[in-house]
Amino acid sequence: MRVLVISPNFFDYPQVICEQLGKMGIEADWFDDRPSSNSFVKAIIRINKNFISKFIEKYFQNVMQIIGGKKYDKVLIISGQSFSFSEEMVQQLKEKQSQAETQEQGENWMQIAFAAQSENEGFARTAVAAFVSCLDPTIDELADIKTAVSEAVTNCIIHGYNLKGGTIWLEASLSGRTLYVAVTDEGRGIRDIKQALEPLFTTRPDLERSGMGFSFMEAFMDCLEVESTVGKGTRVIMEKKLGNAPWVSDPDQEEE
Repeated sequence: MRVLVISPNFFDYPQVICEQLGKMGIEADWFDDRPSSNSFVKAIIRINKNFISKFIEKYFQNVMQIIGGKKYDKVLIISGQSFSFSEEMVQQLKEKQSQAETQEQGENWMQIAFAAQSENEGFARTAVAAFVSCLDPTIDELADIKTAVSEAVTNCIIHGYNLKGGTIWLEASLSGRTLYVAVTDEGRGIRDIKQALEPLFTTRPDLERSGMGFSFMEAFMDCLEVESTVGKGTRVIMEKKLGNAPWVSDPDQEEE
């Protein structure tokens, strides 16, 4: 079997994929989904790839020339935040490899569980930052995400489990340009969610808590939902659309 892989050049991600396919007896050819991996090109593609459309077109035609008369059984497209090929190019590739089964990777996700201990708060925010880094988030976006995750995990440790330990579940998924994060505990639960969401409200004034945890989550993420049952636990769900800064335009939308 022969497979064509098109994906971001992220750390040793492509090499690992091709090596694993090779161990399965599958011949794999890999190509970067962008004409270059330097920061300038990635930024231009995110802002408006039409600025370098000729550069992208030349790269795509070079890829098509290299694969030439090869016939693949599968075409695997793993697109990141700054995927450069247009829909027309992808369609052209599909027509060229009409005999192949084409798979385009959709939602990516992760789920981890860890002890409700303060030293794991840093681990949790770093894990989510690493998970989302393949989409080339800005420094500000990463800082927002890490802060929100830190606050959610800290709430589980202090308020959910009352510093007595337990298990925290951290889930994250990527759908297009949007990150979804859920932090869950099986602690005491919240009796009055509306009151808990109020700025400066805290149930642990003895620990000099500011009562701003949920306020920070709301401020740094685009959407916040809190589900809780007294005696059973709490689930905090957050959403953030990457590339939502004022200077970043959506390349798929034309100016009116």
